Amino acid sequence: MRLETAMEGNRFFDLQRWGVQSEVLNDYLLRESKYRVYLQWKQFTSPKNEFYPIPTYAIERSFKDWEPTLTQDPNY
Repeated sequence: MRLETAMEGNRFFDLQRWGVQSEVLNDYLLRESKYRVYLQWKQFTSPKNEFYPIPTYAIERSFKDWEPTLTQDPNY
């Protein structure tokens, strides 16, 4: 999903903060998939694509008093 935000750096996070990621990115994918074959059948799925997954190594190292402090987002 980085095509729309390539070389911008902040646009992806602005869309996330404003709550319009799904609308804007799906509109982009719909338009661009007519010209770019690799974008066909792609879509932004909310809430799964709104946040990055927590890396496994971070979860495995997040123990305090023998209890994990991090858990994976249920959408992953």
